[in-house]
Amino acid sequence: QLLDVGHAVTLVLPFLPPEEQDQAFHGSAYFDSQQDQETFVRGWIREQAPGKEEKMGLLFYLGKYSVDFGSILPVGDVTEIFQAAPHSDFCILEEPEHLTWFHFGRRWTDIFDYVVGIMHTNYLAYAWRFGFFGPVKTVFLYGVNLLVCEIHCNRVIKLSDAVQYLPKATTCNVHGVRERFLTIGMDAGTVPQDFTQGAYFLGKMAWEKGYRHLFILATAYHRRTQNILSIVLYGNGHDLPAIRHACEVNPSLAGVKFYGDALDHGSPDLRKYRVFLNPATSDVICTATAEALAMGKIVVVRKHPSNAFFSIFRNCITFSSEDDFAQAVDSAMSMTPLPLSKEERSALSWTAATDRLVDASRMDPNSPLRNKFGLALHRFHRAFTQFLRP
Repeated sequence: QLLDVGHAVTLVLPFLPPEEQDQAFHGSAYFDSQQDQETFVRGWIREQAPGKEEKMGLLFYLGKYSVDFGSILPVGDVTEIFQAAPHSDFCILEEPEHLTWFHFGRRWTDIFDYVVGIMHTNYLAYAWRFGFFGPVKTVFLYGVNLLVCEIHCNRVIKLSDAVQYLPKATTCNVHGVRERFLTIGMDAGTVPQDFTQGAYFLGKMAWEKGYRHLFILATAYHRRTQNILSIVLYGNGHDLPAIRHACEVNPSLAGVKFYGDALDHGSPDLRKYRVFLNPATSDVICTATAEALAMGKIVVVRKHPSNAFFSIFRNCITFSSEDDFAQAVDSAMSMTPLPLSKEERSALSWTAATDRLVDASRMDPNSPLRNKFGLALHRFHRAFTQFLRP
């Protein structure tokens, strides 16, 4: 959208050493060099947004995969790659906290005129799972996130209130879905769909993605209705063997089936499903839920801040208890999805998301761009991270 109105845009991506790529990509991609990765990315842009691949600038920084957080952490000072960059007006830091936990270079606000951080991931939920010391790590991480966002951002946008309190923050979903999904949804609204399959979920095979919640709810569904919940899980990840085993030892989960590959959500194989079922609460906002709504499916989600944006859609059914879940699933399986309204289609589009981004990025006029407090915090954090480089 920014390219369309004449702005120069550069996308900055991590490059993982080849030996770590399988941990992050699970065999779906492999790059020997940054040039290989750039060729792949430009090819993807060419398919999704024809004519934009040559206009988009691309830069890469070296990353390291963190198994604990399921994220790619920067190695070294990322800001060094901008020394020769011609534009330094505006920077969007996707997940500013994990990009700057170990950052020992210059403040991002010293390099760019204005920096907006967008919070995608509830890392506190990841930290909590670290056994006995999980709560301690969660409290520590809460404080570190406050610190780095204060240092490096002029504005912070939380995609939902599932994220912790942060300085200079506002809550707004600034994400949209690709036009491809909206086109599928438009076709579904004009041509009667033959939904031959019931419920599915698409997501990374990691316990944090809500699989424990799903299995608890499926067990309760069996107990209350005497019926087995049938659902197909699409995706792969490091917890796949453990998730499979949990199903094998619980008779109430006999209806859970696995499709080991992470298909593109717009794949014809997934269009036959009527219901997208996502009980997770660890996501800040789930892209797959938005895509399912865009394709004209019914979505069943927990009543939770992470799903507040979706709850306004007519094809969204929320639940707040095990009893509600059983009722929601049975209702969803018997319903015919309603065609997306013009307003619903617009709300899911990247055009509307970009407009929301522009509005949400405006800083509080009473908040100074730079202050001595932020400078002091940066000096402290920079000294501390000299000893913690990943």
